[in-house]
Amino acid sequence: MREKIEQAFIDFKNGKRPVGYREPPSWYVLDKNGLAYPAKTIYALAKNENLGDFHTRAARLALSELGYSLINVSNTNVSNINDKDFENDVIESINDSAENRRKRLEQADKKPQVSYRMVKGYSRNRDVVDEVLVRANGQCELCGCAAPFNRRSNNTPYLEVHHVIQLANGGDDSTDNAKALCPNCHREKHWG
Repeated sequence: MREKIEQAFIDFKNGKRPVGYREPPSWYVLDKNGLAYPAKTIYALAKNENLGDFHTRAARLALSELGYSLINVSNTNVSNINDKDFENDVIESINDSAENRRKRLEQADKKPQVSYRMVKGYSRNRDVVDEVLVRANGQCELCGCAAPFNRRSNNTPYLEVHHVIQLANGGDDSTDNAKALCPNCHREKHWG
């Protein structure tokens, strides 16, 4: 059955979905690389069944017995996962009195709460990144300044490749839609 589960991860990555598929509300299974997939969906693909043919609990138990790790995202702490929410919290704290801030600090836990994030990611084309960095020739394509430092790993100028129209908004992963930016300009594009 493990081989069928491993194949189900590949099938899911390639766009295969069982009958009745919808985004799961809570349970995910981790593959050997720690990537999360909808647990019931992976089990349905492995068994070649429809999602309505069994309960999520059955999928969880079977996957767990096979040694797979499962996470329940409905039971995780999701506070401050959104960076904009955190930014608003910081602004609210700044606008509060120093006395109130000190009182909260005295009562606050010294260790941060752990939260888990499941984010949709994009497998970017490395040739786009390389070509944009070569095109920039060590100069930020927004402010024109030289890269602020060289990478320790290969001594190349450190610039970050930014998509003008973000991939999440349907932008192309192409050299025409990408710019090499210094870290300051890159932050400005996202947060300014």
